[in-house]
Amino acid sequence: MANDLDSQVYNLTMQSLVTMYIIDFNPVITFDPLPTGIMYLSSYKNGASALSYDSNNYEFVGIKGSGFRSEINGALPEPGLVIDKNSLTALAQYQTIKSTYSTATGHVFFDWRGAKVTRIRTTSDYLGVTTKQDVDYYLVDQLTRTTKDTIELKLTV
Repeated sequence: MANDLDSQVYNLTMQSLVTMYIIDFNPVITFDPLPTGIMYLSSYKNGASALSYDSNNYEFVGIKGSGFRSEINGALPEPGLVIDKNSLTALAQYQTIKSTYSTATGHVFFDWRGAKVTRIRTTSDYLGVTTKQDVDYYLVDQLTRTTKDTIELKLTV
């Protein structure tokens, strides 16, 4: 009996933490609502296939969030995102959003300010569940830095 219990304990495995981001540009592009103005992004890949969660397909993009936690001393969180520019610009949906913004405003520089960001965190064993496990909402405050490789965004709570 003890051997069965021991083997069950050793069979426990840690599931991968999966973070997904929904970036909604419709608040930014108010002049011409886009049917594809929402991007679903994640740096997690479900094997060789695209990540599917809550009836949406999440595109694989190098994206990393930081600064989401509050400190005990009362310091407010300073959330931000760093996005791999190459994998983002490879998405046809991003190109459509960017060109629609540029055409309507005449600006070459794409302004992310006001885009709604939803951060969803779950574990890989809950990917088939349609109930969101841990959800936070933010707005893009500013595009703080862009290089040839990355786009850095400052978010506001």
